[in-house]
Amino acid sequence: MKSKPHSKETKRKMSDAHKGFKHTKESIRKMSIVQNGKVRTKETKLKLKRIHNTDEVRQKHREAVAKRKYSNDESEGELDIQDQLLRQNISFETQKYIPGLLPEQYKYHKWDDVLEDLKVLIEVQGCYWHWCSICHPNGPPEPTSPQLKSILENIKKDKIIKESAEKGGWKVIYIWEHTTKHCNLQFTL
Repeated sequence: MKSKPHSKETKRKMSDAHKGFKHTKESIRKMSIVQNGKVRTKETKLKLKRIHNTDEVRQKHREAVAKRKYSNDESEGELDIQDQLLRQNISFETQKYIPGLLPEQYKYHKWDDVLEDLKVLIEVQGCYWHWCSICHPNGPPEPTSPQLKSILENIKKDKIIKESAEKGGWKVIYIWEHTTKHCNLQFTL
């Protein structure tokens, strides 16, 4: 037998009744046992942490992420470029992993847009993290900046990825994020 749903008034009353309520450590422990089915000792937690933090497990995770068909980390600039491609009736795939194209340390890189018929790879570069000289004319951040290392690694990675893809017979197009609204891509088939 199915019960009828609570009315808005009843939900409000229940919410008011629970305001300020705090669970005790004992009740939290009991809820944890109910949800997980067992209590893990400190030794077990440490053992699991060591197992899950191995290079092998990290590698498997990277492979799984790279091979996912769908991704929701597309920026506004990438979406602008994809709109332009759609308007020109050009078939493309987004966030695509191409096995065997890049060197070992970057082999799980996903390309923003892949135009397989034209052998073209499109990457939309974020102006901050890839350090656009137009948006940042004063050069990279201060040497003490915590982001400097990541920015320099991204610049190095971009160069290696482009060279490797071009050796593999692909044309690589880098588009700065600030130009995607005004950029007018034209491809001839």
